[in-house]
Amino acid sequence: MRSILPHLVQILIAALGGLVFHWLGVPAAWLSGAAIAATLWGLSGRAVPMPRALADGAMLISGAAMGAAVTPAAIAAMGRYPGSLVLLVVGVVAISAASTVWLTRMSGWRRADAVLASVPGALSTVLAVAADRKAEVASIAIVQNFRLFVLIALLPSLVVMTGEGATRAR
Repeated sequence: MRSILPHLVQILIAALGGLVFHWLGVPAAWLSGAAIAATLWGLSGRAVPMPRALADGAMLISGAAMGAAVTPAAIAAMGRYPGSLVLLVVGVVAISAASTVWLTRMSGWRRADAVLASVPGALSTVLAVAADRKAEVASIAIVQNFRLFVLIALLPSLVVMTGEGATRAR
């Protein structure tokens, strides 16, 4: 029971972060609140690594939840906005390339490490490839996790405050 308690505390802290953000009316409250609360808990030095089985289970559930959002209507909507999708792809490639250039030229990273740090998505796969290639896994993980933190914790609020989301949130 003693080894389970620290994990339950971390899960409770993340849930409380989501609840507080929900009460405050923050966009994507359960996601961003949990991420910020878990990050603060980790910075306190009291965090413990989650068991692999629990982390895998959480990934399975979140993946199924995201997959459930893919409906025939969502797929049909993609066909109505091909220009937006092309711009999205171009933007992602440009941001990844700019990040790679910055990390290599300004920070002195090896090109392979910079590419791994800059590629979006699939964090666990990126880290597995980095470990397999004897790359600077810790540095790559920091950059990847910072990017993920910004996407989860800051971007939803920024979109609502500055754009079309402001009218929809009301």
